[in-house]
Amino acid sequence: MMNEFDKNIKAAQTKSTTLYILLGAGLGILLVGYLFWLMLAQGFAIKVSPEEALKTKRLAVVQGTGLVLGDSAYSFGGKLVVNVDADKFEPQDITLTSESPSTVEVVLEPSPGSLAVNTAPANEQTAWSINNELVHVGSELQQALPPGEYALQVENKFYQPVQQKLSIASEQETRLEIDFTPVQGSIAIKSTPSGAEVSINGESAGQTPLSLAAKGGAYEVTVAKEGYELLTDKVEITHTDENGVRNYLLQPKKAIVSVTATPQDGTLVISGKAGVLGDNAIAANRSHSLLYERDGYYPFSQSLNLQPGEVKALTINLKPEIGKVAIASTPAADIYINGVLEGSGAITRELPALPQTIAFKKPGYRSITKTITPSGSKVSKVKVELLTEFDARRREGRPLYADTLGIELAKFNMTPFTMGSPANEKGRRRNEHQVPVSFSRPVWVSRHEITEAQFRKFSSSRSNSSSPVTDVSWNDAALYCNWLSEQEGLPPFYRVSNGRVSGFNKGSRGYRLPTEAEWEWLAKMAKRATPTVYVWGDFERIPKEAGNFADASLKGKQTFVLKKYNDSFVDKAPVGSFRSDRIGMFDLAGNVSEWVNDFYTNLPPKGNSTRTDYMGSSRGKGHVYKGGNFKTGRLSNLRASFRESSDGASDTIGFRIARYE
Repeated sequence: MMNEFDKNIKAAQTKSTTLYILLGAGLGILLVGYLFWLMLAQGFAIKVSPEEALKTKRLAVVQGTGLVLGDSAYSFGGKLVVNVDADKFEPQDITLTSESPSTVEVVLEPSPGSLAVNTAPANEQTAWSINNELVHVGSELQQALPPGEYALQVENKFYQPVQQKLSIASEQETRLEIDFTPVQGSIAIKSTPSGAEVSINGESAGQTPLSLAAKGGAYEVTVAKEGYELLTDKVEITHTDENGVRNYLLQPKKAIVSVTATPQDGTLVISGKAGVLGDNAIAANRSHSLLYERDGYYPFSQSLNLQPGEVKALTINLKPEIGKVAIASTPAADIYINGVLEGSGAITRELPALPQTIAFKKPGYRSITKTITPSGSKVSKVKVELLTEFDARRREGRPLYADTLGIELAKFNMTPFTMGSPANEKGRRRNEHQVPVSFSRPVWVSRHEITEAQFRKFSSSRSNSSSPVTDVSWNDAALYCNWLSEQEGLPPFYRVSNGRVSGFNKGSRGYRLPTEAEWEWLAKMAKRATPTVYVWGDFERIPKEAGNFADASLKGKQTFVLKKYNDSFVDKAPVGSFRSDRIGMFDLAGNVSEWVNDFYTNLPPKGNSTRTDYMGSSRGKGHVYKGGNFKTGRLSNLRASFRESSDGASDTIGFRIARYE
């Protein structure tokens, strides 16, 4: 058993052991923290200059994680911004990063002093310069300056310049007042003639010649003499020009010409210079020419010579100028003058001598507008030749729109012949009526059938191929012709109502389908002594490359084929795939059948007289199409006189185009 004394000793030992353990643990934590700080912290030595700033320098962390110990700053990662400051020096922030050097030099700039200067007397035009550099213009100067020695220059043109040396101390204000010394000069005034009254700044100074002392400044001078114009001037006495010397030549008093005029918007010129309605001052005792004019009126002119101070009132009334104009056009057209219809063909009018706009308009022709200014001294003539839009474009050298599509047209002067077939022609059908026809106008016809690509410009749903366009109704073919006419400025051949052809203009030069008579002439009469049965001649044997027909390749696919002929195409062929005929036309005999302009009828025309520019029956059921196609397997259907009717679209019917010269 432990006595009380032993217990006390044991308790003391236990307490001492606990204290040692706690002290060791604390020292361990401090050691670990110090080592951790050494691992994470980055130190920077900050060297401050100039020497005058060292005694009072101060460092402080203003941004980032870190601390300052003595002359060093420690960063615990990232950017650290330290403010460096000292008494009488401007503070400066430095940025420290992991890439900054371990020693950073900081040069502090001394805090500036201030300069406050004014002048007596004060003047807003005073120029202030420091070390010969202009810093301010005004009555006083307030300027912050780094400590140091300076040369101050003060200049005002009416006072003697001032120069003064200055010493500026940091954070101290230097105050000065500059006493200006006025420039001492003189004013000397002479005049021709002499004896003129002189006033300076509104006070009488005497008569010319005169001379008087004057301090630096600006002086308003007036010189007056009876019979002469009042003269005003400004004289300055400055430190660069102390003597204001003037020698004035007085001008005789001017005369006044006061002008009123009708009309009031004319132009007034006096001796070559612009004048105004109202009072105009002119030199006296001199000759002057006065001219007043306005477009559309005869001008007014007069010579003037007035006495000094004389006032002359002049009233001018201009007389309108009217000119005769003879106007004519070929062919006769409606004539508009300034937008108003005045007549047609040829007219004569009396018009004001102002620009007149004359327009000539006639349906189917390009309008012409001319501008002319009539003259009262002669008859003006305006004569124009109107051209159709088509002819106007051709004269301008612009290509036909058809040319841009690749449509080639050939011109033909067709000769009289008898269309249809004679009674003894093999394969003849009863609807091939014989009709004597003649032609009064040259005709242009496309050498090829219209292609899918050419039709696509009108109907975008088509392909871009060079094969002839098919599945086109007669109406759509006619609408294509009208569209092409519109592109070239030609009057449309077909009259259209609600998208349907309702008639045609026989005299139009617009694009159209060839007439049946024209088509047959091309197929059987052109460059022939007598009409032929087929495009290639009268013999029944089809020449090689004569066209695209139902050849032997279609055997078994349709009832009739041309067994001994092979054209290498099962379907329609690109236009121009076969050789041209004797007149340079392609595919008249085959490839696709072709719409012509004529109505279809079984009835022959009445009488046996020759029809000129025959366009077929005035009515009928459907329209005629001519020529064979790639499905034609009967030789009789290849005859030039063969004709059939339809109106609807078909995969075997296309078309070519024509127009009158």
